[in-house]
Amino acid sequence: MGIHSNQRSCRPISTRTRASDVEQQLQAEGIRFTTWLEEQGEVNELKLHELYKRTNEDIPGNRESYPNLSEWKKWVLERDGSRPELVLIAADGDRYVGVVHLLHNSQTGGMYHEFTGVDREYRGRHIALTLKIQAIRLAQCLNAPYMNTHNDSANAPMLTINRNRLGYVASPGHYRMIKTLQPY
Repeated sequence: MGIHSNQRSCRPISTRTRASDVEQQLQAEGIRFTTWLEEQGEVNELKLHELYKRTNEDIPGNRESYPNLSEWKKWVLERDGSRPELVLIAADGDRYVGVVHLLHNSQTGGMYHEFTGVDREYRGRHIALTLKIQAIRLAQCLNAPYMNTHNDSANAPMLTINRNRLGYVASPGHYRMIKTLQPY
């Protein structure tokens, strides 16, 4: 199954659940939910890059520098499986305050939840949870047979959301190991 940018019926949908109550509360507070498909443009691309950069700095195990705009665009927005409708954005007015990025595996039809980020001053308001639920709804709408993600082991808030609130199950995986090399 291919994903096409014009599949308007597959936008995240609301249901009558506690999660949709939180989403409605956020909207009443002025938070709007949109996608990169609806927001594309140079100015918004800069805003999205800055949001990724700011939120990436807070990932507990992250020690890497963040790529410049052109590299980021290549490695994030233009990578295999990325589509504009799979980048979900929370905004407060014109300010981007949250993002979730999904990748579509064209061979299996599955989804990979690649990134979640929320601005520091907007955390604790359930924006990440709301975006993640929208991402799950979108994957279901697109008939994805599964969704997987990764998690920094030291990121307790995200582990709590993924395991306890959304039902992700940990599976054996890989450790990321870093060795700092000293010059001879």
